[in-house]
Amino acid sequence: MRIVLDTRSDSAGAQASIVGLAHRLREAGVDATLSDWERYERYDVAIFLGYDHELERARAANPAIRVGLSDPKQSRPEWIRAAREADFLLVSSVEQREAFLRLNRNIHVLYMFPVLPARERVHAEREPLVLGYHGNRVHLEAMRGTGVSEAIEELGRRRRVELVAVYDVAGKGRVTEGALPDPALVPTRHVQWSEAALAEMLAAADVGLVPN
Repeated sequence: MRIVLDTRSDSAGAQASIVGLAHRLREAGVDATLSDWERYERYDVAIFLGYDHELERARAANPAIRVGLSDPKQSRPEWIRAAREADFLLVSSVEQREAFLRLNRNIHVLYMFPVLPARERVHAEREPLVLGYHGNRVHLEAMRGTGVSEAIEELGRRRRVELVAVYDVAGKGRVTEGALPDPALVPTRHVQWSEAALAEMLAAADVGLVPN
């Protein structure tokens, strides 16, 4: 089986669900090609991002090809239509799978994470205590009102704490004012997402945050 995985994006989602997947498929011995937008007739399967795809063009070039969409979205009519028309979907969680079952019954949960070099993390007593987050702005803003921000603020009353947030600052803008912990108690450092920035944050953080 020959698989092609295409993306024009350098976003975190693309790095995890297209580039990272291509890397892991090749490590497993699968014939997987990254970024070939022209020769669909050579492949059995094509995988695109749910919001950046050539589903129709791939099928026109190769009627036998199976097309999968990774990290599909529902915020535009054309993205919903693509999710319906795909042969299969790759999603990042059981919850996302549940949300898309009304559109497509062939859904697989893929643990989406970028491929990063291994770095040893040696924990030591220090100040400030660094809390690390990586993801998207929406999930970071969702901390407020769940008890997470409030717990961080309480920690900030007891010792020096810094929050390092790695997300797409340039593309999506900074987090809405008031969504993060009180900066007088816990200052936040906003870092533009990149693989290098993510690796650096993971190596430096004392505690990771997963607001859910």
